[in-house]
Amino acid sequence: MAKSKQYKTWEEVFQNPHNIRVESLNTGYISGTEKGMFNVYSEEYQNQHTFKSAKLPVLSHLISYKNKYYLVDTGFDSSFSQRWGGSFKGLLRSFLLRNHYLQEDISLGVEKQLEARGITPDTIFLTHAHEHCAGLCVFDNRIPLVLGKYERDICFFPFIYSTNIKSRKNIRYFDFSADGIEMPLLGYCIDVFQDGSFWVIDTHGHTKGHVSYLINGIDRTVLITGDISNNSLGFAIGVETGSYNENMVESKYSFDKLRKFAQSYPQVKLIFGHEVPGLFQIEYLD
Repeated sequence: MAKSKQYKTWEEVFQNPHNIRVESLNTGYISGTEKGMFNVYSEEYQNQHTFKSAKLPVLSHLISYKNKYYLVDTGFDSSFSQRWGGSFKGLLRSFLLRNHYLQEDISLGVEKQLEARGITPDTIFLTHAHEHCAGLCVFDNRIPLVLGKYERDICFFPFIYSTNIKSRKNIRYFDFSADGIEMPLLGYCIDVFQDGSFWVIDTHGHTKGHVSYLINGIDRTVLITGDISNNSLGFAIGVETGSYNENMVESKYSFDKLRKFAQSYPQVKLIFGHEVPGLFQIEYLD
C-alpha cells in the first residue's frame, strides 16, 4: 500500500465524501463482565451503576463501495448455534464457552446473512481477533484477509484456541510505519483505497495489532472503534475497556485519541466494538 498524497487534514477528507456505505450485522451475543468492559478503577467510573453481567452483540460490518462488498470483522458463523464455542477449538471449548458465546438462531450466522443478500465479500478486514474473527472459517480461503501487523489468533493450547487467522492462505498486514501517514488527532492512519473513502487507524492496546476504521460516506461518516471502546456508555463518560485489554496503558492512549477525534468532529457516527447505538444495544443485567 502506498502512502496517500492527497489529504493532510480531516477537514479536507470530510469535504470530499464518497458513495461508500456501511451496514452492521448482529451475528450473536457474548456475555461480559463489569471489570472486563470498563476500567472500574478510573475516576470517571466511580458512582456509575454496577451490573452482574451484560449481553453484548457480536458484530460484523458490511461495506459497499464501487460495486464491491467488504467486511469489517466477521462475528460468528452459524456453527455457534449448533455447538458450544462454535469454530473455537480445544479440550475445554464446550465447558469454558457454554452460555458465554450465544447464537439463538442459525440464520444469524454471518455467512447466512450474506447468502440471504446474495453477497460474497471481496476482502475481509479485521479490527482484531477474539470473537470478532470467529466466522472466518466459512469464507473461501482465496478472499484476502487484512489485519494489523501483530494480530494473532487466541491461543491457550490445548484448552481453548483458534486457527481462524493462521489457516488463511491470503493474508495481508497493515504496516503503519511503512504505509501510514500521520493525521491530526489520530496519529498514523492508512488511506486504504487511496481516495479518502476508507481509513484504517492504528489503535493498538486492546490487542497488539488492534485497528479502527473510518468510513467517509456521503450519507454519513462512521468511526468503527473496535474494542478500544466496546460500548457507548464508556465512551460517553471517558472510561476505556477494562481487563479485557492486553495492555491498559496503550489501550488508554488509543481510547483517548478516538474520543478527542469524536469530540472534534461530532458529525461522525460511532459504532462501538459491541454496540451500534439505536440498533444493536448492550443489555446490562442486574
